[in-house]
Amino acid sequence: MMRQMRENTKWIMLVTALAFFALMVFEWGMDASGRSGVGQGNVGTVNRIPVTYEQWQTIRRNLFDQVQAASDNPITSAQNKEIDDAAWEEAVNQILIQEELQRRGIRVSDEEIRQAARFYPPPSLRESTVFQTNGQFDLQKYQQYLAAVDELTLLQLEAYYRDLIPREKLLRQVSEGIYATDGQLWQTWKDENERVAARFVALGPATMISDSAAMPSDAEISRYYRENREDFRIPARASVRYASLSKAPLPVDTAAAEQRARDIRQEILDGGDFAEIAMRESADQASASVGGDLGRFGRGAMVPPFDTAAFSVPVGQLTEPVKTQFGWHLIEVTERSGDSASARHILLPVELTDDTELELFALADSLEALLDNRSLDEAASVLGLQVQTADLTQEFPFVAGAGQIAEGADWAVEEAAPGDASPVFENDAAFYALELVSFTPAGYLSEEQARGSIQQTLVQERKVRMAVAEAEAAIASLPAGASIEQIAEALGRQVQTSEPFTRNDFVPGMGRHNAAIGAAFGLPQGRRSGLVT
Repeated sequence: MMRQMRENTKWIMLVTALAFFALMVFEWGMDASGRSGVGQGNVGTVNRIPVTYEQWQTIRRNLFDQVQAASDNPITSAQNKEIDDAAWEEAVNQILIQEELQRRGIRVSDEEIRQAARFYPPPSLRESTVFQTNGQFDLQKYQQYLAAVDELTLLQLEAYYRDLIPREKLLRQVSEGIYATDGQLWQTWKDENERVAARFVALGPATMISDSAAMPSDAEISRYYRENREDFRIPARASVRYASLSKAPLPVDTAAAEQRARDIRQEILDGGDFAEIAMRESADQASASVGGDLGRFGRGAMVPPFDTAAFSVPVGQLTEPVKTQFGWHLIEVTERSGDSASARHILLPVELTDDTELELFALADSLEALLDNRSLDEAASVLGLQVQTADLTQEFPFVAGAGQIAEGADWAVEEAAPGDASPVFENDAAFYALELVSFTPAGYLSEEQARGSIQQTLVQERKVRMAVAEAEAAIASLPAGASIEQIAEALGRQVQTSEPFTRNDFVPGMGRHNAAIGAAFGLPQGRRSGLVT
């Protein structure tokens, strides 16, 4: 199958190009100059910055999922066209926002990220029941989670805030020119500057009420399951074993790219025109079209190895090849003053050499041929490949070593029977083959399987109701106008005292932007509120 595919490559690529502009590898993040994506297969450019097909497709897929989730009906062709246009607009907006952030020099500090991560979780986490107590977000639970979370999740949170905080700063700067009424300005000033300090008694249903006292009956659990059955839907799942051949460049490919960079450097030293060679050789399309010119940039704007070279090499001198995550660079600084510089560069990406690529294709062909009459284990053993296991759904078709394997997941869920071995599939990251171990069709958790989570939900809800009733009864038993100390004693709690806070602050024990904060600002000094939920 793969041999036939490669024999028809020219025709396949022609049809693909006509239908989808160009399908090439997309690399998230900054380009070699630290400013935009480097790659081929672009659907357009914005201020000389390319928008890759894969970038556009990723945005489109997210928009498609949002539209589909909001509708019970299939997406129509007209809606598809609207999603296509909206994805392009969003891609353009992302580039323009990043350019404006750079132009204004908007940055985010590590301390800002730490504070945001500690006290302002992403909406998806804030709304998760895992971090709620009595239906309200519980900062303590969230911070306990942060203290024990794995490094990958912390890096994802950092990336979220490193993107979000500069955008919020930009929004505030841009919004300064928007007209607001005197009343709106006055309210904003009060929200940010008025402060109160409050004494309060915090009641925690989780500790006030025992689990046994709030335990639901079997009938209540069954009724909850019937009324909320869609919450317990599970997608079709395939357990597979797989072997993969990574397309990642090898050390020999890195060495080949470095040697190519040295050859080009020598060509320039021998009198070659830098600009002409950059237009011919550089993979940074945005700068190659202007002879490699990057314009003026500040210290720290580029990726670290590039930045170090740009601010250490003498002006007018061509650097030795500089290695970054984007490949090998030849850099010439044309001007430097203080913490800013102007430079041009040539980027040589680290890619598979012809020999490495041919060897990879040969291995993929060998894997497919062996699978015609051998098991996956036997074929992998002959080629020295590791066989791994994974659970796949069509909603999350991801495996370590091969990345997104949507085509393989479709085969496992829709076509295969247990024991079947797949053909060799290919994606941007790898060649891979699967063996279906077992298949579980889409369905619902049984009431017994869902029982634990239902019980926990109902216990939490009942604890809130019981705690409120208990607190109201205790307050009602006291003389009218009882002090907050008397109420605390009746409830077996202590009076806490806050530091002065604004309406926008998070207050330990009281929360943020809720009825308790509103009550604190609404009370005359020296007066106490009733029970605030």
